[in-house]
Amino acid sequence: YDEDRLRLSSDAEVALYRVVNAALTNIVQHARASNVSVNLQPQDTDALVMVEDDGVGFDTEAAMAGPVEARFGLLGMQERMASVGGRVNVESTPGEGTATFITLPLEPEG
Repeated sequence: YDEDRLRLSSDAEVALYRVVNAALTNIVQHARASNVSVNLQPQDTDALVMVEDDGVGFDTEAAMAGPVEARFGLLGMQERMASVGGRVNVESTPGEGTATFITLPLEPEG
């Protein structure tokens, strides 16, 4: 991809760093993964970051329906991205790993 197209506000850069860090911390603490990947790519008007692992996975619906303490990390990631106009979506299947998709707006070129 063209690096020059990938422009984020400084607030978005900090938020992205912290959310990716939280996703990686979750993997280390819970996933028992053998492989992890972090990919960043520009889309039309957004940047998409994918953090994926081949760990134990979890039931996302059950996690989000559970007590706040059990989903505090996921809620924090979502709130941090929302504060800079971004979104976080977590997809996971028990036994098959987890994928965290982070989308946030690119700065206009120029």
